[in-house]
Amino acid sequence: MQQEVNKLSRRRMLGVGLSAGAALLGELPLFAKENEMPPAPSPSAAAAQSTTFDSLKEIDAGLLRVSYAEVGPSNGKPLLLLHGWPYDIHSFVDVAPRLAAEGYRVIVPYLRGYGSTWFLSAETVRNGQPSALASDIVALMDALHLDKAVLAGFDWGARTADIVAALWPERCKALVSVSGYLIGSQEAGKMPLPPKAELEWWYQFYFATERGRAGYERYRKEFANLIWKLASPKWNFDDQTFDRSAASFDNPDHVAIVIHNYRWRLGLAEGEKKYDDFEKQLAQAPSIRVPTITLEGDANGGNDYRVIQFTPPGSGCSIIFGKNVTAAAPGSAKGLYLIVADLAAARSELLFRGVAVSEIFHGGADNYIGSDEPYLFGSNRVPGPDPAQSSYRSFASFQDPDGNEWLFQEITTRLPGRVAGDTSYASTTDLVSALRRAAAAHGKHEERTGQADANWYDWYALYMVREQSGEPLPE
Repeated sequence: MQQEVNKLSRRRMLGVGLSAGAALLGELPLFAKENEMPPAPSPSAAAAQSTTFDSLKEIDAGLLRVSYAEVGPSNGKPLLLLHGWPYDIHSFVDVAPRLAAEGYRVIVPYLRGYGSTWFLSAETVRNGQPSALASDIVALMDALHLDKAVLAGFDWGARTADIVAALWPERCKALVSVSGYLIGSQEAGKMPLPPKAELEWWYQFYFATERGRAGYERYRKEFANLIWKLASPKWNFDDQTFDRSAASFDNPDHVAIVIHNYRWRLGLAEGEKKYDDFEKQLAQAPSIRVPTITLEGDANGGNDYRVIQFTPPGSGCSIIFGKNVTAAAPGSAKGLYLIVADLAAARSELLFRGVAVSEIFHGGADNYIGSDEPYLFGSNRVPGPDPAQSSYRSFASFQDPDGNEWLFQEITTRLPGRVAGDTSYASTTDLVSALRRAAAAHGKHEERTGQADANWYDWYALYMVREQSGEPLPE
């Protein structure tokens, strides 16, 4: 299995993460009941690969006529897959049918400047700044009448999905982001990096020159081919695979969008004033509070770093797994707690996925010291769940692949003092953003009811608390 994983490119890593996280980010709970476990995919289905999408659709959305592929049932759970540079929608040609088979309505759009997505007006600024691309996705969701969707992407697509999740969380059911939190700003782009890190961004500095623009215009396909090889050194793609995506770079606006994007990041190009408010919010590094999984490919070029980050629904905290994210030796972490509401279901799911988990146990005689695990109920483990079924008192243990030791703890009732729906904001910018989202949602609420809501402040409060706790939002 490890040999297979090492062959994953940055482009294909997202497919693996989406396949693994489809149930998590959709309608299923994190730990399903034992009899609700999905069947394992057959080898033939897992091995099946597509070469292209059967057909493309077009729709006018905001400033663009967006060209997109759609796979899956029209009434399925909506999921948008967003590609990066220099790639295109075929990055998802293998994973889209798998997600469609799980009941998702998979929508894969060409971003502005790619493929057959066109600007509706010749007068529109060919703007590549990040908030403009995120606004395109919101406009596409509006055009498709999608109130909310799972968003997933890599590179430019991950940054775009991150921004939508941060600025419009009411539109984002969940997020899968390759390379994690990619929201930045022009001010952040001014900060120098160590020489080795700067070298990895050589093309960004090349694009800052007119020679770079002319070079990309003339050699855009050769340029993309080189980036594919540098970014994914273990991905042995063939000419057919590359040519399939390279055709999308013939879009007449492609060079303008790419050059503007990278120059804007370095503060060498102006953005549009209509996006200034968005960029001010993004410059504050707003929190992403929707359920999130982040991924990093094993075989990225230029680094020996890998991270997977999971943010539980409604949580302000995340769990990070990875390589070279800490100086601690692999397997040295002990007594890591994973809190669950149904211990038996959680244990069953890990067993189903091939993880060795201990039998359920509880502590005996209030002895909390022991040789096997000094942080828990020690060697005095009594088989079976707590006889009184008390919250906090039943456990199961397991190890991750590195040998770190984890403990499931079942908590069904919180101790006094724990307030359901704790709500806090890291900055005034986060609070202002939350108020704006509540105001927009409340406006739609009043449209539905057909009358002004005199108690709007109560509605705002309920909306903001539920948004952070991951509970269903008020209508």
